[in-house]
Amino acid sequence: MRIGAFAKQFSVTIETIRYYMELGLLIPVKQDAQYRFHDGCVDDMNWILELKQLRFSMQDIQKIMSFKRISQFADNDDLEYFVGLLQEQKQLLQEESSQLNRSIALLEEKIRTTRKLDPPALQTGVPLSFIPLLACPSCNQPLALENASLFGQHLLEARLHCRCGYFAEIKEGILLTSSVAASPMQDYFIYDQDIFPELSPGWISLMEKGSQWIYTSLQQNMGPHQIMLQTNVEVYVFPPKYLAQLPPDTLYVFTANSLMMLKKLKGKLEHLNPRLQVLYIVNNDLRLPLQNGCISLVIDTLSFNDFSLYADSWPLAHLLPYLQDDARIFGTYMYYQHQSRSLQNLHALYPDSHPQNLEPDYIANQLLANGFSACMREELGSLTEPGRYLDYHLDQDRLYLASYQAVHRCHK
Repeated sequence: MRIGAFAKQFSVTIETIRYYMELGLLIPVKQDAQYRFHDGCVDDMNWILELKQLRFSMQDIQKIMSFKRISQFADNDDLEYFVGLLQEQKQLLQEESSQLNRSIALLEEKIRTTRKLDPPALQTGVPLSFIPLLACPSCNQPLALENASLFGQHLLEARLHCRCGYFAEIKEGILLTSSVAASPMQDYFIYDQDIFPELSPGWISLMEKGSQWIYTSLQQNMGPHQIMLQTNVEVYVFPPKYLAQLPPDTLYVFTANSLMMLKKLKGKLEHLNPRLQVLYIVNNDLRLPLQNGCISLVIDTLSFNDFSLYADSWPLAHLLPYLQDDARIFGTYMYYQHQSRSLQNLHALYPDSHPQNLEPDYIANQLLANGFSACMREELGSLTEPGRYLDYHLDQDRLYLASYQAVHRCHK
């Protein structure tokens, strides 16, 4: 019979039959460029399937089939040898079974002892230390508060407004700006468990390498009373475990399009260190209700790449009014080589994105255009399979990650 019928008889794929042929386990006759599977092939296939059920490795199956072809199991010595192989396999499986039982017992113990986290020791909201920093993004006047609900040193609920007509509100300790309704929020964020299968371990490891680089750089450059900003934290956020180890008088500002992302981040930070002073802002246009010139540090963990995916502009241009003259930027960014197919795919999927986004010189050029320059840059690595999370990435294209530190040129 032909290969298709042979595969169908044994309920396997043609690819499996070809694999067995490559290993020499099946030796059909070739006639007129077609393989013909005879009764001997049927007998060999039955042996292969039986040995697989006995959990022999393919290498062991090759050895047993070779011995069978030579000996034909035609005398008791041959059968005794085969029985010895079966006994060795039985002992191996018994040992594996014992190991499996031990692993199952350990899993049961781990399930029993893994407990849900207790509620955070402190319910947090907008720290009162941020109130003097809240200002209208249109006229930079202080925002008036009304209907405020306090819990300790935190604002949990409030309405914020300016005489010029700007308004925002605080709900459950998170500040929601009026720009949120202007366009729909992104439907993804890094803490969404449904996203995890779309992230390759290699991509996560590369991003962790970038986070470690930023953390080390911050330790070497941070002074007292810093105000740190990270925008667009959906795509990736500087890990909370590092924030908990930075100077305790640091103020943190996180912005995101996704309210759910900020709720998740807020919950993680409340468990790690509820005394961190953090302002969470739901915003999608980077018109932030903050005083001009209050931000001293900016963290960019792909934040700028992500913003420019949806807008034909660079986020630093929007953030400049909020930065101090000597503000520093610590970041990581992704890029492809010129003429990469993924770059073309990105612009096809995101026609409103910045035309140079994810090109090698994009970050450096935009820093220069906005009065900054990179005083330190380091290649962190590359990979070809970041996962489906980056929907514009095409197979076999190489995606690079680099880190950088930037400072305003007049303070370099």
